Amino acid sequence: LLAKQSDVLAYMATWPEDKAAHRYAEGKWSVVEVVGNMADTERVFAYRLLRIARADSTPLSGFDENAWQLEAGFESRTLASVVAELKAVRQASLALIRSLDAAAVERVGLANDKRVTAKALVWLIGGHFAHHAAILRDRFERLRDGDRFWYEIYLPQDLVRQVRDQTLARIIRRNTT
Repeated sequence: LLAKQSDVLAYMATWPEDKAAHRYAEGKWSVVEVVGNMADTERVFAYRLLRIARADSTPLSGFDENAWQLEAGFESRTLASVVAELKAVRQASLALIRSLDAAAVERVGLANDKRVTAKALVWLIGGHFAHHAAILRDRFERLRDGDRFWYEIYLPQDLVRQVRDQTLARIIRRNTT
């Protein structure tokens, strides 16, 4: 699963910089912020994997990805640099995973107040990546290919509000009276 996700990373590297700040909905992270979150979260999961695989029984704390996002500064970076960072994180994760023997993978630890095996963390790394990659791919492809809400990206916000306030009844009334 993890090695196959390199195709997604290669695809991300083709995305134009002018789409990096795109948010598919108000209050959602931008494309570059999602990619940054993918790198940060993979780092955290890989660190947990390392600690548990090495039989470290110290409970590992959780993290607040929304609080991290506020301090990460992904918006001030290029999408290409954040994708390159995610690629580097993935290479490090793969190197760690490939180094583990069968006993290490079966070890159990405590992360975010939950029992978890090293093997489960490997799947979490791949699963988190797959989840966000699917959302990004869907949202980005719709943006690229002509989303029905394309105007939200290109029009000034006052015009976007006017478009949202329109109804079919108003349009008909305005054009038939």
